[in-house]
Amino acid sequence: MKIPFELCSVQVAVGTLRLTSVELSMTYGNLIEGGPGKRVNDYLVANLARPQQGWAAHWHLVQPIRTMDNERELLPPVQCIGHFRGPCTNRTDDWLYSDMMVAWFQQPHPSGLIHPDAITQMYDIPWNDKARNITLDNL
Repeated sequence: MKIPFELCSVQVAVGTLRLTSVELSMTYGNLIEGGPGKRVNDYLVANLARPQQGWAAHWHLVQPIRTMDNERELLPPVQCIGHFRGPCTNRTDDWLYSDMMVAWFQQPHPSGLIHPDAITQMYDIPWNDKARNITLDNL
């Protein structure tokens, strides 16, 4: 029996990234009254861009594609935060793997994971600049 080490993998410019955990939520799930617009969207994007505790230097937000519907600005309906493991950055040779948290917005996808359009947006992710290298010393 093959033991899975990832939920899925994503090909980006630096190589293959393995998704090891993901949190999905509805972009406008907390709106009780009113509707989305530029001001709400700016807040939602800024909030998702804010790193979770302990990940400040190793966090990346893929900028969402904003669309217009009846003069109202909309974000994709699903917001995601994923933990990825990938190839070592070019900062050291003594490594086991490197990892980074990535946040993005996307359309719903039948697999429940990453929509192909989001994968395309992730291609140029600055992995070598933001990922942290994990070695035996800092495991």
